[in-house]
Amino acid sequence: MDLKEGTIKKINFIVILLIVSIFLLGALLFNLNLIHAPAAEAGPQKFNFISYFTELVFPTFFDIFSSPFEKQEILWVVFPLILSLLFMEVYFGRWRNEKLGWNSAFANAVILLFVSINLLHVLWNQYSSSSLVPFSVLTKFIVVFIIAMQAVLLMIVVYLHAFPKNLSFLIASPLIINIFAFLAIVLIYSNIPFNLPTLISSIIIYLMLFLMFTGIKSLIPPSLEARHYLKEKEKEAEEKEAIKEAMKEYDHKKRKNKIKKFLNKFKIKTNKK
Repeated sequence: MDLKEGTIKKINFIVILLIVSIFLLGALLFNLNLIHAPAAEAGPQKFNFISYFTELVFPTFFDIFSSPFEKQEILWVVFPLILSLLFMEVYFGRWRNEKLGWNSAFANAVILLFVSINLLHVLWNQYSSSSLVPFSVLTKFIVVFIIAMQAVLLMIVVYLHAFPKNLSFLIASPLIINIFAFLAIVLIYSNIPFNLPTLISSIIIYLMLFLMFTGIKSLIPPSLEARHYLKEKEKEAEEKEAIKEAMKEYDHKKRKNKIKKFLNKFKIKTNKK
């Protein structure tokens, strides 16, 4: 897709903010237990950034990545998502002149809804027969419900064409939807708690996967048709830039002439006096 770097950064910020909001809600429902750190001894202690990452964040980071390989049921759900994402990035890497359509964007939103329904089904099968449901599991139910509502909202936005085309296509792109679904599946299927280390690890994984698949897409050689399209886009961008520069120069000369006229009038008045 032909999108400006600034727009991509804004969307990444929105997705990260979305992940943060979900985790904060989960943490609040989980008795505000944001940091599962060892019990502190009596007396004030300084926060050690390095030890916090090495003892809490990095282990959680590897737990998230290793969960699909430790539990086959996660792998069977996650593998098609990652594989389809890889194929889509390879396709759009070669045919860079093509864009995601409204129908494909709507289908991606439906996929996120299906993923959330699957997660609800998994939680229901595990705990529907239990008389007492742990509060941590109730948190997962609520988080999955929020993801489902977000998928429905995205479907409505795409269906009504409520946002600009490029923005809607990026929000509902396979890259963002599949990575978000991957994180949701791993965290709901596994016993990883909703806390601050998990939040930080999820953001790092999201950015890593986003950069990795974007890099794969950029490494795919474009087709001849796509190369011609990219050259035309470069020419258009250069022409627009040239027009902007010409307009700036014109405005500058116009202001300069106005100042000269004003000074000339002022000189004539002073000479008469």
